[in-house]
Amino acid sequence: MRALTPNPSVLFPLAGLALVVLVCWLVYAHQISNQRVRYETQAELAFQSLSRRLALAQASLDALVGLYQASDEMDAALFTPFSEELLQEYEFIDSLQYLAYVAHAEKQFLVEEMHELGFSQFEIRTLEHGIDLPANRDYYLVTSFVEPLTPSTAAQMGIDWLANERIRHSFYEVAGGNSIAMIPMPSGGLESRRLVMLKPTYFGRTIQSGVADRLEQISGVFIVVLDWDSLTQPPSGTNEPLLPISFSLEFEGGEVFAASDSNLPFEKQRQFELGDNRFGVVARYELLATGRIYLTMALAGFVCAILFSIAVLELRSRYLLQREKNRVQSQLFKERERAEVTLRSIGDAVITTNIDNRINYMNPVAERMLDCSLAAAHGRLVTDLVKLEFLPFGDAIDDPVDFYIEMTQSNLRQTGMDVVLRIGEGSLAVDGNASPLLDSKGELIGSLLVLRDVSLEQELTSQLVYQASHDSLTGLINRAEFENRIKDALELSRQQDSHHALCYLDLDQFKLVNDTCGHAAGDELLKQVAGILQSLMQDENLVARLGGDEFGLLLHSCDQQQARSFAEKVRETLHDLHFKWEDKIFDVSASIGLVTISRMSGSLGDLMSAADLACFAAKDAGRNAVHVYRVDDEEISEKYTQMQWLPRIKEALKNDEFELAVQSVIPLKQAVAPPMINEFLLRWPQDNGQLISPGLFIPTAERYDLMRDLDWWVIEKALALIPELETVMGLPAGHMFTINLSGQSVGDPELANFIIGKLRQNAVNPESVCFEVTETVAIANFSVAVEFINRLRSLGCRFALDDFGSGLSSFGYLKRLPLDFLKIDGLFVRDMLEDPVDLAMVRTIYDVARVLKLQTIAEWVEDEPTLQALKSIGIDYAQGFHLSKPMLAREILNSKPKQVAHSN
Repeated sequence: MRALTPNPSVLFPLAGLALVVLVCWLVYAHQISNQRVRYETQAELAFQSLSRRLALAQASLDALVGLYQASDEMDAALFTPFSEELLQEYEFIDSLQYLAYVAHAEKQFLVEEMHELGFSQFEIRTLEHGIDLPANRDYYLVTSFVEPLTPSTAAQMGIDWLANERIRHSFYEVAGGNSIAMIPMPSGGLESRRLVMLKPTYFGRTIQSGVADRLEQISGVFIVVLDWDSLTQPPSGTNEPLLPISFSLEFEGGEVFAASDSNLPFEKQRQFELGDNRFGVVARYELLATGRIYLTMALAGFVCAILFSIAVLELRSRYLLQREKNRVQSQLFKERERAEVTLRSIGDAVITTNIDNRINYMNPVAERMLDCSLAAAHGRLVTDLVKLEFLPFGDAIDDPVDFYIEMTQSNLRQTGMDVVLRIGEGSLAVDGNASPLLDSKGELIGSLLVLRDVSLEQELTSQLVYQASHDSLTGLINRAEFENRIKDALELSRQQDSHHALCYLDLDQFKLVNDTCGHAAGDELLKQVAGILQSLMQDENLVARLGGDEFGLLLHSCDQQQARSFAEKVRETLHDLHFKWEDKIFDVSASIGLVTISRMSGSLGDLMSAADLACFAAKDAGRNAVHVYRVDDEEISEKYTQMQWLPRIKEALKNDEFELAVQSVIPLKQAVAPPMINEFLLRWPQDNGQLISPGLFIPTAERYDLMRDLDWWVIEKALALIPELETVMGLPAGHMFTINLSGQSVGDPELANFIIGKLRQNAVNPESVCFEVTETVAIANFSVAVEFINRLRSLGCRFALDDFGSGLSSFGYLKRLPLDFLKIDGLFVRDMLEDPVDLAMVRTIYDVARVLKLQTIAEWVEDEPTLQALKSIGIDYAQGFHLSKPMLAREILNSKPKQVAHSN
């Protein structure tokens, strides 16, 4: 019997079918493997990007803290430009905040200070809205600065972060250790999926080494709020489409930010360290068989069937090819495992070497940093490519791997010196770390070197130090740095009995340039003046911009005569400057106050105040002058007295200490309208019952731009009192009240709206209100005054020109002003019976008023003969102590109507 042998016609199709199935399966497995590699690569890139972004966030936080420590005081204007630049450059930073560390006793002071800065709704509260702060709290960690300042971030102003237990724990932990911490953003109405990176700040520029001392020194905390979704966003620039990967964050307490789908079968984990914090990030994904994979399988099977039918020998070739492919994949797997170990060290440039210290791997960042490709660097000694030096001395580091391994093992960092990487003729500031690489048996197989580019950090630190001490517009040193230099000069004068000089310089025409040509012209003028002043400085002499149009000069080693000569030279040089802007040319001049610095000088505040007062005296002397400060100077004494009134006036306004008095203006004719006029006058009662004369504090208010605040207070109180006074005083129909306005208020574009609002609020008839403006104010702000008067007169209000006759152009402007009354200056009325010129002036004013159909009011009527003379001339109304003395409004309201006299 013949043995059965396999039939090739059956075996070949079966073998071909089996081979097609096998190939299809292999193609599927290969596609899935490639997909997994893509997932792994994308996740790894996301981890690297996350590491880099965390490092950038930490660098930004360190730069903010460095800026704070470099400056003498926290100032929002200093931090806002830098914060805006960081937020614009790093999209993963949600906001930057400063948390002030205040004691319970300082709580109300912080609230009031923030109110004065414009945050009227600021109050200290917990993260959970509606829960009161504990009464027994000793300290608060309160948000007092936030950037960007939007409605959502502004809602975080005033939040007490210490009310949250986790933040409180992290705060005291990093404060005691002078380190950095990162925790999840707590709940309480704030947005979720945010991380908070915080680092404390301290008073002074030297941080104490002891924990207790640091806790006593702490002033607050800078925090960087990070958007978790932006942090884990894969880096841009790749040509491959992004695959669906979900990221979750895990702290020691458990998962914080859960992935969108936590049930995905595959995941990749990575551990991160930041300060004393350890946390893990998990990337989860799922391998999917797409239509593309199935199509590839079908094509591979079809090609396999055709090729198999052509030649069986192709099978062997494919087998050998597959074996080689498997070998390459196995080798790639080993290399990938090595890369996995390398990339666990967080950094930018990653270099691995073998046991002979020869390079076998560099990541793309290292290739760019060393300006050498991996192919060119492979097999070369690491010391041939990585050449490190110490700055500023230029000492070379022989072996960078050994150097950083020794530093890492001893837990040290170089201090006082920077390390640079030499690349050709250039250099790059770097920081780094290194560690040995061990295999699974614990045997040494090479080393790992990580280098990080810190050029940006150094540049930002240098920029912050410069910005903290220099004016951004002119490039001159700023007030804070100038005051530090004055302190040094003051200390030097006391140690060596030397003499120096301080000049306070204020431009005379700067406001005119700003108002006429705009702030761009003003900025250009300041730059030109700064350049001129800088060119005049010699040796150690300094020039600084103190703010606005004010400059400071510090002259070293000179007596008063030399300093005055130099100040005169500065004044003459500026006076020779003719500033041209477009088609306009302005003459420039400056008022300079000079004070000598010697061992007998007082404090810095005394010197600055003396120079400021001397500058004021130079302005009052006609401007374009130099005034030398002397202790017995009467002009300086007067300015000092005015400055003493300034805080008292502000405090009186804040505490509502002022009161209004009412003085009657008596008609001198029968059937005149209005039949009765009452003028509101400002009074300042004291605790002893005395009244401070307005002549004492009004000049100070005018000098320091407080008249607007006083006028607004008077208008608000007067319009609120009119309805009550009308009822109590029993005034006749058609009566009128007058209110005085200063020049600062007349030029305020918001004043008219304010008056109209108060008239409506108190239901006051506009026809019963008359506003008095002085002749000098009306002429000096003629177009503004006319617009203001016309708007209120259209409602029914009336206007009087006060102190008429004291100006030089009175009659020329009078016919162009829309007025109802002329108040004749009391200087003419008081002596009109003895001085024929004064009498002629009163008659002339009356004649002009009659032609212009204006009613006249004579002031300072102090006796009966003067009153009769005014009647004979035809004056309509008279006002003075002979007729009626001012009476406080509250006394009128507490009295009976019959106690208020209205008779003439």
